[in-house]
Amino acid sequence: MESGEESKLVVLTPRQYKILSAFADRLSPRGGAFALGALDVGVAESVDRMLSNFGRTVQMGLKMLLLLIEYSTFFSTPLESPVASHGDRQFSNSLSASGGLRRTKALGELLTGFTRKFRPFTRLSPEDQDRYLKGWEGSRFYLRRSPLLVLKMLCLSIFYSDERVEKDVGYEPACQDLTTNR
Repeated sequence: MESGEESKLVVLTPRQYKILSAFADRLSPRGGAFALGALDVGVAESVDRMLSNFGRTVQMGLKMLLLLIEYSTFFSTPLESPVASHGDRQFSNSLSASGGLRRTKALGELLTGFTRKFRPFTRLSPEDQDRYLKGWEGSRFYLRRSPLLVLKMLCLSIFYSDERVEKDVGYEPACQDLTTNR
């Protein structure tokens, strides 16, 4: 974001804007399913403006979620970790044999496959960002999946409501123009 654009932010800080932009870009990258991406459409800017219509509680909730996405990379497990996908059973069994802990998938999910990428989300490679977000989506814990789903729905609803994307999709609104019937 250019310094002139930073002054145009309504609710988000430049840091939060950067996190949201990186997240939206992973959902709808330029040249992915469509020629345009979230950055071309201005998803993060639209979310920022939309947030100004909500109360402080909603604004703070979204800001906290962005910070959680940014910094929980230090503690999160990716879904496609080699240990988690192949060694979940072995990991749990070795714990049971040595420490007497019961075999639980939740424990395996929480303790195996750390990213070991001691960088925030915005500094991960696109592949690592995708793997990290898939870990959230595939988590067995509702409290880990649901916030991501809310942010994903918000970003994608803005992305698909852009006229240029609607044309790419082939959507033509069938709404009646009431101004011509008066």
